[in-house]
Parts: sequence; structure tokens; C-alpha cells
Amino acid sequence: MLDTYAILLVEDTASDAALVEICLRECGAGRIAVAGSLREALTRIDSEPPDIVLLDLNLPDSHGLRTVETMVRTRPELPIVVLTGFGADDMVIAAEAVRGGAQDFITKDNLEPTTLQRAILFAIERKQQERRRLHYLDHDELTGLPRPHVLARLFTTSSSRCARSGKLLALASLGIRAFAQIRDERGAEWADALVAAVAGRLRKKIRRHDALARQDEARFLALLDNLPRPEHAETAARRLLAVTSEPFSFQNFSCEVRISIGLSRWDAARPRPFEELREAADRALEQALLQGAAVRVENGEALAPS
Repeated sequence: MLDTYAILLVEDTASDAALVEICLRECGAGRIAVAGSLREALTRIDSEPPDIVLLDLNLPDSHGLRTVETMVRTRPELPIVVLTGFGADDMVIAAEAVRGGAQDFITKDNLEPTTLQRAILFAIERKQQERRRLHYLDHDELTGLPRPHVLARLFTTSSSRCARSGKLLALASLGIRAFAQIRDERGAEWADALVAAVAGRLRKKIRRHDALARQDEARFLALLDNLPRPEHAETAARRLLAVTSEPFSFQNFSCEVRISIGLSRWDAARPRPFEELREAADRALEQALLQGAAVRVENGEALAPS
């Protein structure tokens, strides 16, 4: 039954809208809103987001595949079932709409409660699977942290904002020292638990407007945003070092762990792309790990005791 879902029907033909509403009521739907144009639909979504959109492709202000494209681009989180007409051309366009981002389509000549309910439930489940898949692509399974490409997207926005405000950015590459030795001595399960625990502590230390990601097995990446002066990057890095101030304990074994940090900085006077900034931070981290230093800035000296 559809009684738990809020449904937005986007249909400008009154007779067709009435027919769909009748079918929805027979399926138990109780929360149904109707919009007669794409503009009205988007306005309604902003004020009262639905769980699913039933979308006619031909509206007074939008026609054909452009209707789906606009809806998907504007509200990509919403599942969409396309309502199509009777002709062969309509079927082809509906199939193209599914390839363009809709989750399912149903023909108006096949509109009866069981078929409509099945299409709606399928579309909702398909969108949920899509969200889970995208979440996995964007987030590390062990720690739940974003992957570096998510930080790259944030960097684009942050660097534009900092260029306007005169603030700075920094990228911190963090690595657990002697991680290979820890893994060899304690095993993969213990090593994974350690990485997850370090990630949890880093989350608590990161500033509200900064962002954290997991790079690889024992390394993390932090985007330090909105820095007034260059030295504030080192201050933020030293704060992150505190995550290893207490030992880590698992399976009746306690271990003291240290991390090293490599820093690279960005400012509007010397703008660099994200990957160049990341490579510089990684090189600084490699030097810090080799020398047992706590924090090293690219092309600079160690800034904190080991």
C-alpha cells in the first residue's frame, strides 16, 4: 500500500489527473499533491518534498525528455515514474526517459491500481539502491569517511569562496606511523580496528567547516578551509595530532600509535588544482614519515616534535 508515501502528480490534463488520483486512492495513497506545470511542481517540491514524482512529459512549460532532464538535474534525490501516452513514439520517449534518470514509466492506457502501485514501489526501491551504490562509491566502507574525490569537489567550491574573501586553504595528508609493522604483528583485523578508531577520533578533532577523507590503507586527507593566515594551517594540523595522545586498545591489547602530517597550502595569489595540492601534501607526509617528524610543510622544515 502507498499510505506511507507523499506523492506528487505532475499532470496538466484534468481528466488524466483525475484518473491517476482514483488509482492512487484505490492503492491507499492519502498524501497526493497535483501540479499542472513543471514550474509549479518544482515550487511544490521546495516547500513540501514528496517521496516520489509521477511525471507527465508534455506540460505547458516543458516538453518531452527535457521535462525529465530538468527534474533529475534539479532534484536528483527523487524517484520518478513517467506517465506516457498511447503511441509508439510515446513509448520510445518514455524508455529514453528511464535511461535519462527516471526510475520507471507506465502508459496511461495501462493505468490500473495494481500496475501503478507496482511501478511506484519499484521506482522507490530502485532509487534507494542507487543511493546506496552512490554512497559506497563516495564513502569508504570501513571508516564511513568520504573518498578523496569528494574532497576534490568541495575544494572547487572552497577555493572560489576563499579567493573572494582573501582566506587560505590547506590540505593535510595524514599517515599512521609503522602501520605495516602493526598489521604484521597484530593481524589485519586489529589493523582495521585501529584505522577505524583513528578515523573516529579525527572526526571529533576536525573543525566544523573542514572535511576529512580516507586516502588508502593507513592514510587520511583533511581539507582545512577558511584559514585567516598561513600559520593557522599548522595550528589545525597540531590539533589533529592529539588523536594519538591516548593508546588504542582492542582484543585485550593496547598500543601507542603516532601519526605524521604533510601540509600543502593554497591561496589566490598562487592557485593550484586539487591534485597538485594533494601530491605536495603526500610528498611532505613521506618526508615526515621517513624522518619521524610530526608535521612537515611542503618544501619546509618539520614544525612539531616527533
